[in-house]
Amino acid sequence: MTLRPDHLSPSFGSEEESLPAFELKFLVDSTVAERITAWARGELSPDPNGASPENPVYDVTTLYLDTPRFGVFHGVPALGGAKHRVRRYSESTVTWLERKIRRGDTVRKRRCATSCDQLSQLLADSPSTIRSDDESRAAAAFFLEGVRLHALRPVCRLTYRRTAFFGASESGPHRLTLDREVRGTVEQGYAVARVDRGDDLLAGLVICELKFRGALPTSFKRLISDQALQPATASKYRRLVASVGLAMKSEPRDR
Repeated sequence: MTLRPDHLSPSFGSEEESLPAFELKFLVDSTVAERITAWARGELSPDPNGASPENPVYDVTTLYLDTPRFGVFHGVPALGGAKHRVRRYSESTVTWLERKIRRGDTVRKRRCATSCDQLSQLLADSPSTIRSDDESRAAAAFFLEGVRLHALRPVCRLTYRRTAFFGASESGPHRLTLDREVRGTVEQGYAVARVDRGDDLLAGLVICELKFRGALPTSFKRLISDQALQPATASKYRRLVASVGLAMKSEPRDR
C-alpha cells in the first residue's frame, strides 16, 4: 500500500506552505466514534487507500526512535519538538522515514520512502557518505542527520487500526482519522512488523484527530459542537513507553 499525496496529512509539505498545519486530538468512546464515522461518510471522502470505499480502514505500524535517556519522551528542548519514526501501512513492502516537529499548536512533517529490505542498511550509513547521485540516501539525509545528531535508536513499535477521511476547504486540505486497537512492544532493532499481541493501550477508546491548515474548517466546528468533543492529550508513543516502564521516572539532567 502506497499512500497517494492528495490524501496525506495536511502537515506534510507545510514547510513550503504559507499556512501552518494543525492537529486536534479527542479521546472518545466507541459510540461517539461510530457517530463521528457516520458524519464523516456524509461530509468527507473516504481514504481510497483503505480496504474499500465502504470501509476506509488500514493498519499502521510505527517504530519510534528516542535518545538513550528518552529525551523525546521527556520533551528535552534541544530536540526542538522533533520526533523521528519509521512507518509502515498494512502489509506494504514500503516503509517511510518520517520526522514530525511540533512547535506550539503547529505541526510539520517530512518523510521519504524506502523498502523494508533496505531499511537497516540505509540507517547504518553515515550522512557524510551519502552521494548526491544516490537518490534514496540523499532523500533520507534529513532523517539520518537527526538520528546521528541526537544518537537516536529504536525503542518501541506499535500497531493500530486507522479509519480515514479527507476533504478540502478554503484553507486547503483537511483530514479526519480515527485510531483504535493500539498495541505495542519494546523494539531494539529496525523491524517494522505488525504487533498482534498485547493489551489495547487505549482500553477500548478511540483517538479522533482533525488535521487542517489555517483556520478550523466550518464542518469541523460543527462536528466538535454537535458531538461535544473535548480536546485531549493522546500520544500513542507516550502511552506505550509509560505502560512498559521504558523511560526514567525523573527528567534527564540535560533538559
